[in-house]
Amino acid sequence: DGSLDTSFDSDGYKTVDFAAGTDVAKSLVCSPNQAGEGYFIIAVGYAGIEEDDNQVAVFACKEDGTLAPAGPYSTGSDSKLTFRPGNTTSISHTGLDCALDESSNYDLYITGLTDNNSRPHIFVRGYQYNGSLIQQFISDRSGVTDNWDIGRTIRINAQRKIIVAGEGNPENSSTLTLLRLLNPTISGYLTPDPAFGTNGWVFTAPDPMLYPGHICGTGMTVMSDGRILVSGYYSKDGRDWLALVRYLSEPPPLKEITIKIGLLPLPGISPISSRLNPSEYPIQLRFAEQQSKVNVKVNWDDKDGALLRLQRRWPAPDTEERLETEAAKTINVTYQDIAANEDIYLVVKHQPAFGGQPGSQYHARDIVVTISEYTSVPYGLHLQIWLGDPGIGGGPNTFTHELILPIAPSNFSSEYPHSAVVSEKILTEENWTWHMEDSTPTFISDYPATVDVYFDVKR
Repeated sequence: DGSLDTSFDSDGYKTVDFAAGTDVAKSLVCSPNQAGEGYFIIAVGYAGIEEDDNQVAVFACKEDGTLAPAGPYSTGSDSKLTFRPGNTTSISHTGLDCALDESSNYDLYITGLTDNNSRPHIFVRGYQYNGSLIQQFISDRSGVTDNWDIGRTIRINAQRKIIVAGEGNPENSSTLTLLRLLNPTISGYLTPDPAFGTNGWVFTAPDPMLYPGHICGTGMTVMSDGRILVSGYYSKDGRDWLALVRYLSEPPPLKEITIKIGLLPLPGISPISSRLNPSEYPIQLRFAEQQSKVNVKVNWDDKDGALLRLQRRWPAPDTEERLETEAAKTINVTYQDIAANEDIYLVVKHQPAFGGQPGSQYHARDIVVTISEYTSVPYGLHLQIWLGDPGIGGGPNTFTHELILPIAPSNFSSEYPHSAVVSEKILTEENWTWHMEDSTPTFISDYPATVDVYFDVKR
């Protein structure tokens, strides 16, 4: 109704003093409390620490306005953090915006202007939730005469790339400037994205015949289809006009989860636990949001006549506890109306052919499971992988397993039996890929290896 919320710091107001100078908040975000319920309010601006010494300031408080001792994005006990980007003696209040990378434990990225070497330059600095510095980027287009850049607003797109909008002077003319940076938690470096514009930069200048002025970006949003919409102003002859500029995006990444199964033993091998069957490969997913449909495709070209069977154990009506589909080459199943927070529990199973025939005398190798057509990534994925050569039919000693995801997960873990002989690595050049090679000489029937991934998405 517009009245002050007195549950916030008792009267709806909160003031913070950094060092008896001029302190101004320019941007804020809300970050979940990773140690409990509720959230933190994170304000970013500048603080006058001493005379002629303005520094970037970050302050965190709880949702009720009270201080958060040793709060997020701070290494001290007063929920405050200040810094000077680069070698500047004092930062400018121009710009200063922040954004959260929600897919990476809520890393905080801040942009603004730093007066490096007597010229304005864009800075971007990232902090982990615990206040540890991730990396810092300062623009330097030293090959351009009289170049300068100002970062005014920052956003993070669905591919977790960091986009800054503002203004710059690429060739002695003031233009709207876009800069896209690679995410350091994925690529290892906070550096311009070579796939965007020209080496990460896009400069937009009005047609000098039609618009002989300059344009600046001050606000930005990334649309659901990836296009970038920038708001700002166009200046000419002492007047400013409201300006909106929209940019195209590259095609969004394919929303598919691919699971490559290097080996499935034949039935008949008894594990210690009767609840675990070595001829089965369970895949458990849970989506935070309702899914109208989820497609599951299993490819395996077995020349020896054995079958693959896809079971959906749960959820299912009581009368259909084990919905099954079987085929010798390709299985394609679409599950519809999956409720939020409901498990999809799939089991890929190798079994001999019908009619008393033994089917394949060899392992089922190199099976590919593709999960697609969902509207949002699952927040949990669990796999069980049997290791070692069970000695049926001989064959190669090394089996390759992979998990390929459209975006990097927030958390990943893998556990192996103590006698496993495996090597694993994470690849991030194209898609996020977990690659594991199993060279265990003897089949381990005690229990399987497990892989768990989690995406930090809203539940």
